[in-house]
Amino acid sequence: MKYLISLSLILLSCFTMSAQEHTILTNKITAAQLLEHSDFDFTAPVPESPAATDRENRELLKHYNIIVFLGTWCGDSRELLPEIYAYFRKLEIPQNDITYYGLDETKLSSDQWEDTYNIEFVPTILFIDKKSGEEKGRIVERFEDSIYNDIHTLLQP
Repeated sequence: MKYLISLSLILLSCFTMSAQEHTILTNKITAAQLLEHSDFDFTAPVPESPAATDRENRELLKHYNIIVFLGTWCGDSRELLPEIYAYFRKLEIPQNDITYYGLDETKLSSDQWEDTYNIEFVPTILFIDKKSGEEKGRIVERFEDSIYNDIHTLLQP
């Protein structure tokens, strides 16, 4: 009997830990929620990038709001989000210029922002002009070259 109770408690503990480790966050997500989420490794180094490109990107990004659509369940999001987050911090992009938005495994949310912005894949980074409200461009699922070169190329006037 003791054996069955012990085994039950161990199994319950494993299921509880598994559920906690893979919590799916949807709708607007704060940076603090992302940093606390166990499926992301935010200890990765900041991407190496040329200082001149960083300066130009910092200036370009002042004109945009950034929306990052992600899936906390998604391997691509888990891989790229720490690099995205680190690069925006490196450039000192104000947190109020960045919105992180989580979608469930079917790429849906209750607020339906994914419909508004036609999101099909995660992660997707949108660059929205602060003055016009129009989308300048997006990075979808992967970087063509690197986060800093892709931003630099995408946001050129």
